Amino acid sequence: FERELTLTSFLKAGGAKSLDASLQKALEGIEKETEEMMREMGGGVSLSQDDRDLMRALSGEMTPEDLKEMKARHRCTEERILAYADAEYLKALFSELEQQKNETGVSFADFVSAPSDPVYPSASGCFVDLQL
Repeated sequence: FERELTLTSFLKAGGAKSLDASLQKALEGIEKETEEMMREMGGGVSLSQDDRDLMRALSGEMTPEDLKEMKARHRCTEERILAYADAEYLKALFSELEQQKNETGVSFADFVSAPSDPVYPSASGCFVDLQL
């Protein structure tokens, strides 16, 4: 309770202005130190394309066309990652099946056979019988 009184009396006595000035000086000092560190690093901090795009989007500099291009680039990157993961999964799956075949002498294809009466859906939604 005493702290609240001293803070209240400090603020009433014009301490808020000196507090604002102190905070402003501290922020200026931090800003100067940051600028100095950046100069020492020689601008060695490089931003990725995604980081630059994000900064442009947040600052409002990005046009709708730029935003559309950024989204397409992001989707392409995601699809590339998914395709790579799928390929790795399939490699592992086929490797496992090959190992099982070598151990047992029975292949996966022995258990799976094509249906004797293949029927496939058509574009119109109807089923098409493909018997020849």
